[in-house]
Amino acid sequence: MKKILQKTKINKLTTSNFYDVYGISLLSEKTDLSDKYILSLLLPIAEKYVNITLHAMRCELRYFKRGTESNIVSEPLERNIDILKQLNVKNWKKERLTLNIEKILRCFSAGDWNSEYGGEKWANICKNCIELESYIKLKDIPKICQAIDYLNDLEHNNACYLKDYCTFNLEMALDFKWNCEEQDIFRNCSDGVRELLNFKKG
Repeated sequence: MKKILQKTKINKLTTSNFYDVYGISLLSEKTDLSDKYILSLLLPIAEKYVNITLHAMRCELRYFKRGTESNIVSEPLERNIDILKQLNVKNWKKERLTLNIEKILRCFSAGDWNSEYGGEKWANICKNCIELESYIKLKDIPKICQAIDYLNDLEHNNACYLKDYCTFNLEMALDFKWNCEEQDIFRNCSDGVRELLNFKKG
């Protein structure tokens, strides 16, 4: 099952996905277009963030039972085994690939972890993914944009957790986003968001 997860094809974030969120955030309150149209552009990106985050968290869970990548600990950590029993997880190798987000949060926030894996930083990633899911359900455009912006900055134990799930250099894009002008944001957006900008100008 471990090999299946590693071979799962993940639809990575593109440059336009990244900048579209910021372009929509800049425009959403400055246009007469309906929320329905804006959501048609934003929701697929938001759902991609959720799917990538779930995949990343399930990958990280492979270190949960022993709390370390190298399996130096000869036996599974007792607290982690207790948590799996409480969550009614019987086949860890199989079920970690489909754990729901509430159970994932419990593993990250209550389990024993080696300092380089899992733990508080991943629990924070999980909590913010839960928030994004709630804003998607509410179709709250500003909150969706804010939640994605926050996820873009979140780090696991050594780098931005989204770094390996982008087709572009995330750190460079984050730096550029902080220091650029609005027109530079829109220059990197998709045709759909640029059309939204043209509608505003018109």
